[in-house]
Amino acid sequence: MNQPTQIGVLAPRFPGKAIGSLMRHAMATVPYYRARFKPLRTEDRIDYKTFVGLSRLKKHHLQSSRGLQEFLSKDVPQSQLVFEWTSGSSGRPMLCAKSAEERLRAAWCAWRVRRWWDDSILGKPGAAIGATWRGQTHTHRGELRLSVNNITPKTLDYYGRRLRSFKPVWMYGIPSSIYRLALHLQDHPLKAAAKSLRLIELQGEYLPTEYQEVIRRVFACGVANQYACHELWVLAYSCPNGSMHVLEDEVFIEILDELGQPVQDGQVGQVVVTGLHQRAMPFIRYELGDRARFLPESCGCGRTWRRLELTGCRQAQIFVTADGRQFDALFFIQTLQATNLAPLHFILRMYQIVQKSHQLIQLYYEPGPLFDVHGYQLFQAFENKVRAHVDSALQVNFLKHRQLGGRGKWNCFISEETRK
Repeated sequence: MNQPTQIGVLAPRFPGKAIGSLMRHAMATVPYYRARFKPLRTEDRIDYKTFVGLSRLKKHHLQSSRGLQEFLSKDVPQSQLVFEWTSGSSGRPMLCAKSAEERLRAAWCAWRVRRWWDDSILGKPGAAIGATWRGQTHTHRGELRLSVNNITPKTLDYYGRRLRSFKPVWMYGIPSSIYRLALHLQDHPLKAAAKSLRLIELQGEYLPTEYQEVIRRVFACGVANQYACHELWVLAYSCPNGSMHVLEDEVFIEILDELGQPVQDGQVGQVVVTGLHQRAMPFIRYELGDRARFLPESCGCGRTWRRLELTGCRQAQIFVTADGRQFDALFFIQTLQATNLAPLHFILRMYQIVQKSHQLIQLYYEPGPLFDVHGYQLFQAFENKVRAHVDSALQVNFLKHRQLGGRGKWNCFISEETRK
């Protein structure tokens, strides 16, 4: 018996009514979609088989010289719009817009999923690491904002004292910076400064599971993962059981192969998202540049929304060989973690793998307390496995680095060759 296609698997979950309404609105009021999609009549129905054949919106479309006006709905007055820049993780920030009502809905969605962890944090003092762009620590609307610029041991001491006096019940921000704070406080008298925390929300970058466990152990509270983007805000959120659930009443997510076809559950592919309720600047079949897979098993938490697992990279963070073969960043990350010599964070406090060319990888690292004991074995095992699976002639250099991720986001893997 033939396996069902992923189109068949997704069809029962396809929100045809919501997407049909969104597409009629976009075709009637947004120049970009009016030029690309055939008009839909009120009585026309759209199914997933038809939807998957539509062209995808890509970041370079938004970054083109056409201007933002081509992507804005003529039905929403500009006086009602709030504009914001994306983080620029793809290499170039983009301007996007939402109505004030859409921003309120997106904020409500974020708080709704946070309450999966703790109902009592709503409206309570919070702290943010990485949410200040002024390069300084300050409070804003009942929130302590800690800058990620130039993080040093002295800075982390100061953060500990501010947390002790402010007593936030939840904290969110850039995972690598929160991880660095956890490492600093784990054997520090200021560790008790964070005892008021009930939830930490990681957002904005991928952090390997073992490093997340350090945060969970040091702060002794729940650690949630938020998958989001500036364009649409929260797309998926982790439950206390550890599963990342897609917010299916807010977004429709597809996982596609290199030919643009849906993949089977468990297979890694490109993330393509459609926001179901954003009308001011609709995002229909929008390629985020992320890679992920759907997990077929149900979650013990009882929620029926689909489970999503990110692979820890952007498409621009894929290792490409000279003959065109591709290796996901997760291959290199898991290879480094699989040595079982000791917990990885005891050997390498932080690390970053950089593909400099088809024939050269450089691994930058900060040594941990057991580096002198296991560092050489770790590097030798990593180099041997990478050469065996990728290219026997591949050169791997290991370079000590004073401070990784000290000035903002930290990526475990970067391919300079893909970015060329």
